[in-house]
Amino acid sequence: VGTMMGKNGFGLGFYVTSLEGAKSHLTSVGSFGWSGYFNTVFWVDPQEKIVGVLMTQVNPTKHGKLFPNFETLVNQAITE
Repeated sequence: VGTMMGKNGFGLGFYVTSLEGAKSHLTSVGSFGWSGYFNTVFWVDPQEKIVGVLMTQVNPTKHGKLFPNFETLVNQAITE
């Protein structure tokens, strides 16, 4: 999640996906989320009606591509 915060807003402890951030990420504009210590992360995408939660107990927090891969798999499961 940390890699996408550069193009998104951050306030009150949450990131919020901006228009620029949505261009390079799978979440919709207005999505919000949080990542924490020991590799915990969640996000809410109101447009797609998705809530993603991933909790691990890993320290140091070198997770490689675990978060982006998890988010990709969740978004690929959307059927309409």
